[in-house]
Amino acid sequence: MALTPRDEFRIPILQALARYGGKRKLELLYDAIEEIMAGILTQNDMEYYQDNGRTAELKWHTSVRAERYWMVKNKPPLLLPPDPRQHGVWQWTEEGRKLYEKNC
Repeated sequence: MALTPRDEFRIPILQALARYGGKRKLELLYDAIEEIMAGILTQNDMEYYQDNGRTAELKWHTSVRAERYWMVKNKPPLLLPPDPRQHGVWQWTEEGRKLYEKNC
């Protein structure tokens, strides 16, 4: 069974952020994203990547982080770029909020 395509995480990421006013640490978003994507995530998504001695990571977590990269690079950006003063905090932009409102 294939992995869920990366871009299918875009709206669920925005939905999860909306629950917290548009800003939240990634570790706290995972549960909301998983709940939103119940019935969409595949069995393969729920498997772990094995990385020679490093902490294993769920495949769908990797897809979420990859989609965040593209949401920051989007023109116009949907998420703010990482802020080193707020490690791990994700925040939507005005465009991200508008996309959420259009789709939800």
